[in-house]
Amino acid sequence: VSTQSTGGGNVCRPVRGGAHGPLDLVFAELYLIMVIRSPPTNKKRKIKGTLIQNVRSLVDVYTSSGERRTRIIILSAAYLLHFTAFISFAGFLNMYLLGPPFNWETDKIGVVNTATSVGNFLLVLTVPLWRRIGVSEAVIGTVACGLCAAGFGLMSVATTFAMVMTGGMLKSGSGIAIALYRSRLSKLVKPTQYGQLFSILNSLECVANMVSSVVMIQIYQHTRHWFNGFAYTILVAMELAALVFTAVDGVLARRMNDMEANILIHSETDSIIEESDEGIIN
Repeated sequence: VSTQSTGGGNVCRPVRGGAHGPLDLVFAELYLIMVIRSPPTNKKRKIKGTLIQNVRSLVDVYTSSGERRTRIIILSAAYLLHFTAFISFAGFLNMYLLGPPFNWETDKIGVVNTATSVGNFLLVLTVPLWRRIGVSEAVIGTVACGLCAAGFGLMSVATTFAMVMTGGMLKSGSGIAIALYRSRLSKLVKPTQYGQLFSILNSLECVANMVSSVVMIQIYQHTRHWFNGFAYTILVAMELAALVFTAVDGVLARRMNDMEANILIHSETDSIIEESDEGIIN
């Protein structure tokens, strides 16, 4: 579950009376943690015990054995880095284009935002085509992070409308990466752990929102006087780190698949030998 899909942020709106923000997401996450395990029952349960049980269930996702645990940690780190860069881009894009050297009108900025959203949507639709021609998810995710890094890098030095539009379109690969991270993580946990997994991802998105609003925007405001695109270079570093994590996960996934295939072959061979021995004895 995510705050966007469940409307969890609206849970807090009557209390706080404000627009969506980092605190809305934190409060919504606490709400989801309390209700995600099971529907209300007639029995009175202690809040402390329920909270501890839910925290343990979230921790269980990261305590699986073998390479699954390593891959979950790597993909979660990549997801956090990528989502932070994605949110930060949207957070200070308007300030970036409203100030010098652009000094654009809001209508012109709206064109960039619309083109970026449309490009994001169209690229996500191409994922089934990539899979059909045999491209692995790890390769798709790595390419998507590379496109985002290239887009952020171009935005950091952009001076014209064409450069901004190109950077925004390259950044559209973020939608593919987010979808693939969620898909790959869901394949590493049991079906009964899907709720805990997506609750964790929602927590990572809360962290990304807070980092974006508290840290990245402050960095932009304090560095735009001597290098207007410095904040975008930080986003490039984040995307490159996410790219490396995604590539490492692809290597681990192939090795894990090879190991599982070998185990399956050995088990089939052993069963054939056992059947042959039984036939000889009979």
